[in-house]
Amino acid sequence: MNKYPKTTFYILLFIIIYTLGGIGFLLPLFRPVLTQFTPFILLLTFILVLSFHEKWEKKHIIILILSYAICFLVEMLGVNTGQIFGSYQYGNGLGLKVLGTPLIIGINWVMLSYCSTTVAQRWFKKPFIQIFSSSLFLLGYDLIMETVAPFMDMWQFHNLIVPIENYVVWFLLALVINSFMILFKVIGNYQISKAILIIQILFFGIISIFLNFIL
Repeated sequence: MNKYPKTTFYILLFIIIYTLGGIGFLLPLFRPVLTQFTPFILLLTFILVLSFHEKWEKKHIIILILSYAICFLVEMLGVNTGQIFGSYQYGNGLGLKVLGTPLIIGINWVMLSYCSTTVAQRWFKKPFIQIFSSSLFLLGYDLIMETVAPFMDMWQFHNLIVPIENYVVWFLLALVINSFMILFKVIGNYQISKAILIIQILFFGIISIFLNFIL
């Protein structure tokens, strides 16, 4: 069965959703409403990505659950101790929290890892390069995210200063999770994964440009 038309439809749908969301966040009138919708959009994006996973195996489900548990635990320890990523706290932009940690943050980690490793496994042959390149992408993603996270009420570091250990731990955690994904051959739909990564990078990148250079 040819899924190309279906794939194209959902990619266009998410381009529209994220475009409207980006415009809305830059307009003070709509920002509070969109802040409340952010976790639902992330969850919807995650469900879409997984719905295109063509060949499920038991090990894939185990790796996804394990990845979520590790990422959520690290984030929870980080925000409650201030000793992993630095001193920071989550706002209300990512929804329901447990011990100060949004439940959606683990899902976002898994989705980014899943998509980036899917793309890396298409682009490169050697597992080491796949793991390193996909982790490097997530580091770049975080560099952009940190410039808009306080504005979107996602999280905020003490004195608005992002410490270097945040980026170091982010990259190391990405290496661990991406290693699981690649070594156990968790591969999603390439077109959907690539599109979601591009859409999110453009979404946060354009907001960052407006915040720092235009507004």
